[in-house]
Amino acid sequence: MTAGIIKKNELLRRWQKDVGDNYCNLIKTRYLPFDKNIKFKIFFNPRRAGSSNYGKGRKCLFCYLKRKKISFGEYFVIANIYPFTRNHRLIVSRKHYSQPKLRDLEMAVEISRLLNRTMILSLKDSGAGIPGHLHFHIYREKMPVFKAPEKFIAANKEISVSRIIFPSYGIVVAGDNLARWLYKITAKMIYPYNLVFYDRKILIYPRTKIFPVKNTSWKFGATELSGLFVVKTEKLFNQLTKKELCRCMKTATLNKSREISQFEKMIKQIVA
Repeated sequence: MTAGIIKKNELLRRWQKDVGDNYCNLIKTRYLPFDKNIKFKIFFNPRRAGSSNYGKGRKCLFCYLKRKKISFGEYFVIANIYPFTRNHRLIVSRKHYSQPKLRDLEMAVEISRLLNRTMILSLKDSGAGIPGHLHFHIYREKMPVFKAPEKFIAANKEISVSRIIFPSYGIVVAGDNLARWLYKITAKMIYPYNLVFYDRKILIYPRTKIFPVKNTSWKFGATELSGLFVVKTEKLFNQLTKKELCRCMKTATLNKSREISQFEKMIKQIVA
């Protein structure tokens, strides 16, 4: 069975009923205004996965998983052990590999569109908890970044590409045949990256290899780059400021003018 055969209501019914939920109502929420249109959202969730949760030198957790799951095509769906919110799921490739293939991107575009959900892909050095086995996070939360203004970069008959005006540097790809164009762009990437899928758009964060926070209770990934922050301690939850959040977001993504210029030149050459 392929992603295209699965009906929206059937997939929703199956994963809400058949794989359970590890959400325990442990989340507290606060908001920090970034500007008049955007508010950063901060969760305190002591169950958030950290860098030590999976250990080192162990067998791949996904390959030896004994928990409830549902299968479709080349993938299976499981409830996240460390959920951010209710019904936080993982879509995992059946085969063990780390770099996304065209079919993976096609699946993510379609599922995100059909279910009106946010999907995130993190690779090695970009916040992935298990970087060696491809998997997508999927949940209901809409990222604050999608309210940010955009600056046009390039376009062709099928897609347009814009830079987001946000503390994190990233580009938004929108239009038709998104998976095919995304595959062309990511094949040329020389940086680690995150992908965020939502509402017929794909956001690409080219990452630096700088981990912006030293606090082990805070794992900095694509959600944080998008303006939604999940921390494991109440102290950090209460202390975070707009200035510190913006510093971390800028540090973790491309921030040097020369690198950004070269990256966008590459994008224009691909899209032309």
